[in-house]
Amino acid sequence: MCTKTTHRHPSKGKGKPPIRKSPPPVETITSLISRFQHPQADLVSIYLKSSSKPCSILAKTLLVRLSPYFKNHITTSNTLILPTSDPLIFGIFLFWLINDRLPRDEELDDEYPPEDFDLSPKIEENGQTLLVRIWNFAGEIDVGGLQNECIRALFETLGNEDIQAKVFEKCLIMSPKASLIRKALIMYMLWHDDAGRRLNDSGLLPQQRVFLRDSIDVGKIEGLEVDMKECEKAWKIFDEEG
Repeated sequence: MCTKTTHRHPSKGKGKPPIRKSPPPVETITSLISRFQHPQADLVSIYLKSSSKPCSILAKTLLVRLSPYFKNHITTSNTLILPTSDPLIFGIFLFWLINDRLPRDEELDDEYPPEDFDLSPKIEENGQTLLVRIWNFAGEIDVGGLQNECIRALFETLGNEDIQAKVFEKCLIMSPKASLIRKALIMYMLWHDDAGRRLNDSGLLPQQRVFLRDSIDVGKIEGLEVDMKECEKAWKIFDEEG
């Protein structure tokens, strides 16, 4: 005759949270303190592209926490070559790193940089195109926080002044195809032209407002036609729901 057996499971302690094993420490507190007592081992020499001398020395710990790009590109000899030869771009990156914001106009001085800096990338610059260049650089080094700040500042300037069509076209040319900033610029253009069309129809303006799209050579900008079609679909949905 078979008898019924009862299986007893170990009882869990009442009121006690389950024990979770922590992952093995990357670095002990003692070794961390020891490392910062000898900071030379944590310093990285920063070079601009095509520059023979370092432009700065920064803490490796800070850079590695900021972006995986730095972890992958800092050499065993603690050197790092940034993907820009423009000292202004590096200076703005450094300013943002320290102050957690972009510099204001009065904080962009006109002093010449050190002689070893490569000044070859001279272009006609203004606030909007500079922000696009910084956004591109931040994308290359995978620093999303700086990219977000650039887009915020870009649309702040676009909202505060009438942008020239040539400047806007240059921003589109400089923005990578299918990128977030390219699509954001296109959406601004659609909004700008839609608002202008409504104002023109109202008869409230002393003269007809010029549309940005009519001033841009779509065919000469790589990928712009495809990006515009995608944004126009999104704008149509937004306009219908709006």
